[in-house]
Amino acid sequence: MPWADALYGCDWEWWKQHNGVPEFEGMKLSVDANAVKRWPGINKMELNKHDDRLELLRSGTVGWSGNSGFQAYNLAIQIFQSQSEKVRRRHKKLILIGYDMSVERGLHWHGDHPHGMNNPKAANVVRWRRCLDATAGVVDSIGIQVINCSKHSALQNFPKMSLKEAMQC
Repeated sequence: MPWADALYGCDWEWWKQHNGVPEFEGMKLSVDANAVKRWPGINKMELNKHDDRLELLRSGTVGWSGNSGFQAYNLAIQIFQSQSEKVRRRHKKLILIGYDMSVERGLHWHGDHPHGMNNPKAANVVRWRRCLDATAGVVDSIGIQVINCSKHSALQNFPKMSLKEAMQC
């Protein structure tokens, strides 16, 4: 998505496979110190590996949960919180795409990772789903509407609709 404002990747291997994504012009973020060191255009985020919950108090630090989808979601919520009240009133919707949280249809919505990158096991996605579903009440209480637009998804605590529908509501 070359038009996106930000690109987040937590794994060194992902950044290596994509050579630091030199064509992406938006903000690049990672918790991986090696990626930040190798490609200076990547901004360093901190990772709270001791907590699978959202990190809302320390801007620039994301909760663990074992996957980049949760971490990017955490980052988006922090960005929302840092905006002025006027901006928050206009932009209070977070759309999830590719959050399948299941291995029933394959390892990822995008297929297997290439050699050198980890693919999830069933136990991984159970943890991911539990951690993300557990955030529903928190994000609702801070005024963010989360809509799951993933074609196939095991998430249960967010309304599900097509991307077209979510963009219109």
